[in-house]
Amino acid sequence: MATQPHATPTQIGAALAHTRTHFDHRATLTGTTRTELLTGLAAFGAGELPGNAFLGVAARARKTAFLFSGQGSQQPGMGSGLAAAHPVFADALDAACAELDRHLELPLRQVMDAPEGTPDAELLHRTGWTQPALFALEVALYRLVESWGLTPDFLMGHSIGELSAAHVAGVLSLADASALVAARGRLMQALPEGGAMVAVEATEEEVLERLRGDGRLAVAAVNGPRSVVVSGAAEPLAAWLRPWQEQGRRTRRLHVSHAFHSPLMRPVLGELAAVAGGLSYHAPTVPIVSNVTGTFADAAALATPDYWVRHAERPVRFHDGIRRLEGAGATAFLELGPSGVLTSMTRHCLRDPGSAVLVPALDGRAPEPAALTTALAELHTHGACGDLAALLPRDAARQVPLPTYAFQPRRHWIDVPQTVRSTDPGPSADQAAAAPAAQEQPDRDEPERADQEQGVLGLVRTQAAFVLGYEDGARIDPDLTLLELGIDSLGAVRFQRRLASVTGLDLPATLLVDHPTPAALAEHLRPLLAPSTPSGPADLLRDLHRRGQLGDAVPLLRAAAAGRPAFSTDERPVGPSESVLVSDGPATPAVVCVPSFLAGSGPHQFARFAAGFTHRPRMSALTLPGLGTSPLLPGSWRTAVDGLAAAALHTAGGAPLVLAGHSIGGALAHAAAASLERAGHRVEGVVLIDTYEPEPAQQQAVFAWAMGRILARDGAPADIDDDGVLAMGGYLRLFDDWAADPLAAPALLLTAKRGPDAPDGAAWRLWQAADTVTPVTGDHFSLLEEHAAHTARTVEDWLRKELSCSPSA
Repeated sequence: MATQPHATPTQIGAALAHTRTHFDHRATLTGTTRTELLTGLAAFGAGELPGNAFLGVAARARKTAFLFSGQGSQQPGMGSGLAAAHPVFADALDAACAELDRHLELPLRQVMDAPEGTPDAELLHRTGWTQPALFALEVALYRLVESWGLTPDFLMGHSIGELSAAHVAGVLSLADASALVAARGRLMQALPEGGAMVAVEATEEEVLERLRGDGRLAVAAVNGPRSVVVSGAAEPLAAWLRPWQEQGRRTRRLHVSHAFHSPLMRPVLGELAAVAGGLSYHAPTVPIVSNVTGTFADAAALATPDYWVRHAERPVRFHDGIRRLEGAGATAFLELGPSGVLTSMTRHCLRDPGSAVLVPALDGRAPEPAALTTALAELHTHGACGDLAALLPRDAARQVPLPTYAFQPRRHWIDVPQTVRSTDPGPSADQAAAAPAAQEQPDRDEPERADQEQGVLGLVRTQAAFVLGYEDGARIDPDLTLLELGIDSLGAVRFQRRLASVTGLDLPATLLVDHPTPAALAEHLRPLLAPSTPSGPADLLRDLHRRGQLGDAVPLLRAAAAGRPAFSTDERPVGPSESVLVSDGPATPAVVCVPSFLAGSGPHQFARFAAGFTHRPRMSALTLPGLGTSPLLPGSWRTAVDGLAAAALHTAGGAPLVLAGHSIGGALAHAAAASLERAGHRVEGVVLIDTYEPEPAQQQAVFAWAMGRILARDGAPADIDDDGVLAMGGYLRLFDDWAADPLAAPALLLTAKRGPDAPDGAAWRLWQAADTVTPVTGDHFSLLEEHAAHTARTVEDWLRKELSCSPSA
C-alpha cells in the first residue's frame, strides 16, 4: 500500500482475494481508508492486535450455522444502512416488504425507517409490526450474504426467527411465509394484555419442578443450561418468581405485552391454523433445527399447519438446538438479525465455546455496513465463510500488481502473545550462553515483573477499548466492571474472543463473570501467560488437548503408568474402603456408585443424581484405588474388580446392594457385581449410566473425546494433577484383559439421547449385557448434571419395578 499510493483499498483487497492463496493461518484487517488500513497493518506488524484486525487459524472441517433472531432484538431504523450500501439487500428487503404490506395497515418500510422516538418508530415494538419487520430484515440479510457465496450447513431461528429459516430453506415461498408471519403477529397482538415473561437463572428441571400443577404458567424458552424463560399471567407469575429472588437467583422481567409461548396463546391458535392450512409447503433444502423439538426438524413435520401452530405455543428449545448443532459439527455461528442477541446466548449453550467462532451480522451499535464487514472478516479468519472473493470485483484485482511472496527458509509469522512480555530485548543468545550463572541479574527481577504486570493490564485495557470503539486503553478504568465500562453481553463475547486471539489461551465461558474488571482479568491472565513448558503428565495432557492430539496421550500414559506401584489380589489393602456418603437415606437398598477413572471424575459426580430421587436412598460413591489417598494401583483387571467388589460389599454394610456406574465406571460396576455373585453374595441390581464397551480398537478415540470434554469444561484443568493422570494410564492398561462377565442380577442401561459428538461416535458400541435399555435426557455428561433429576427418576422407577427391597415397591 505504501509503494502504490494511487491504489484504492478496494483494488488492493480484490487483488489479495482473487490472486493470492488463502492460507490456514490468517490475519484480516478491515477499514474504509488507506490511513486506517496502514495504521492497522503497522500495529499488527509490531506484534499488536489492533481494533480493526482479526487473527486466527482456518479450521478445514468447520461447519457453519446461520441463526435468525427473535422478538426483542428489533431496533428503529434497522436495515436502512445496508439498504443504502448494498443493492442486493435493498431489493430483497423491498420484495419482502411488498409481500408483507399486503397484510399490514401501513407500509412496513415506513415503520422500519421511522426515526427513533416518533409514533411510527413506536409501532416497531408492537408485536403486529415487530415480527414482520424482523422477518423482512433477516431474509434480506440472508440474500445479501448468499450473493457473496456464503451458504450455511444448518439453519436455526428463535421463535419468529424459525419462520425466516423456513423461508430461506424453501419450506415456504415468500408470499406464503409473509402471510403466516403477518397473521402470527396480528393475532398475538390482538390478544388481551396482562401476560408477562421472566427469565430465571435455573435449570429447566428446577423450573418444571416448581411449575408442577400450575396450569397458568409455562416454560416459554430454554435459552441456556441455567437460563429459562417462564410465561403466563402477570400476577401468578410475580408470586411464583418471589422464592427465586429470595434464594438470590438472578431474574429479569422481559419487556413484552403478552405471554408468548404459553397457554395464553391458545385463543388465537385456531385462526392461526386456518391461515397455515391455506399455504403450500416444501421440503427444506438446508437442515433446520426445530424450536419445538430441539433437534433437526423432520421435513414432513415442517410441511404441516399443525407444526406452526404448536410452534407458537410450545417452548423454544434454543439450548437443545445449539447443542444439537454442535453435535452435528457446527463450530461457526452467524447470527442474522439486528442486534446480536443470540450470539451471547449461544456461547453459554456450547460444550466447547473455545473451539467456536460466534459473530452477529449486525451488532446494533456500529454502522450496519461496517458491522457486517467486521462479522465476515472474523468468519473468514477462522475459515467459516469461503474465500470472500465475491465481495470484491475481480476487475479491480488486475489494477494492482502485488509483490510476490519472499519464500525464504526463515519464519515470518507473528507471535501476537509476545506483546504481553517485557519490551526489553535482553541479552542475545550468544551473550546468554557466554555469561556464567553467577553473573545473572537477580536485581532486575522486580522491575521486569512490574513491566510484565503493566503489559498484561495494558493488553486487557487496549482490547476492551477496541470493543468499545476507543482508539486506545487510556479511557479504560481498570477497577470498573465491564458493565460499568459499557461492555454489554455481545461486547463481552467479542472481548473474550479478542483476548483469546491475542493471548493464544483457551478461555472459559465464565471468564468475564469470574473476573469482571480489567484489573482482575489481568491478574488472572498473568500467570497463564508466563512462559512455561510441560513439566509433568498433567501438563502434557493439557498440551496435547490444546493441540488436538489427545488420542496420542493413550500410549504415553500407558507406558508412564507401568512404573507405578501396584498391588495384587493377595496384597489388596485391608481396612475401610474409600467411599463418600452422597445421600443419607433409607438403608434399603444401599446404592454404591463407581465413577469413571478419567482424571477430573470422582464421587462428586453423583451428588446431583442422588438429590434427584423422590425417596432418597442411602447412596455412596467409591474412590477408585490409586485415585484416593493411596498411590497403589491394582496390578490386573481381576485385582481391580475383586477390590471394588469387596469395597462395595463393605460400604453396603449388609443391606441389599445395588451397584451403579457412570461411563467406563459402568463396566467396573458390572464386573464387581459379577465378582460378588461368584463369591456367593447377592446383588439386587446394576445400573450402567451411558456406558460403552471398552473395545481396544476404539480406546484412543473414546479417550480423546471424553477427556477432551472434561478438559474443555470451565475450571476442570485445575482438578487434574500428575498422580491422577498416571493412575488413568494404569487403568487404561487394565482394560486389555476386560471381559463382560455373566450376571444374574437385573441390569439397566441408561443411554443419553444426545450421543457422542465425535466423528465416529455413532459406531461406538453401547453396553450389550443389559436387561433393560432406557434413553434419558441429555448427553454423556449432562445426564448427571443439569438433567440429573430426570436420570434419577428413571432409575427410581426401574428400582421400584425390579427390586422387591425398594422402599417404594
